[in-house]
Amino acid sequence: IDQLGLGWRSHLLACGFGGEIIERDDCIVVRSPSNPTYYWGNYLLFERAPGPGDARRWPMLFDQLIAANQPLSTHRAFGWMEDASGDVDEFLADGYSQNNAVVMQSTDLPLVPAPTIDAQLQPFALDGAEAESAWSALVELSVATRDPQYGEAGYRSFARQHVASWRA
Repeated sequence: IDQLGLGWRSHLLACGFGGEIIERDDCIVVRSPSNPTYYWGNYLLFERAPGPGDARRWPMLFDQLIAANQPLSTHRAFGWMEDASGDVDEFLADGYSQNNAVVMQSTDLPLVPAPTIDAQLQPFALDGAEAESAWSALVELSVATRDPQYGEAGYRSFARQHVASWRA
């Protein structure tokens, strides 16, 4: 894990709360048993970009290492540390979508004044009837603002578990 870039390390740190991170020789397994429908809480992270044959091998590994233990993890998500696009054509032909996330980092950021916005801040209720309403509203906001590629029912299940982990 020490060789990972800041983006992957940050992501693993967040997944580590209530999740499992297993280092293997061929990949890092990230599982969130409490939220099996969380796409980027249940994935395999490889050192190198995909090559020939990985479009068959990686899904089989996902099924073996994640879905076999968590039947509700019906998605398959993969990442790689190598800064290369890799051979993704077979994955795309099999119906996968590609997410080209970029992480920017700096050790020297200039101080910039915060923008002035008209906002009302209030404490988030943690207990009681008011809390149930606030946490439910947070789930509903998450569902309402989800990426349209995710179906509402599956995403709602993920959002409930994700918000429950924040609440815990």
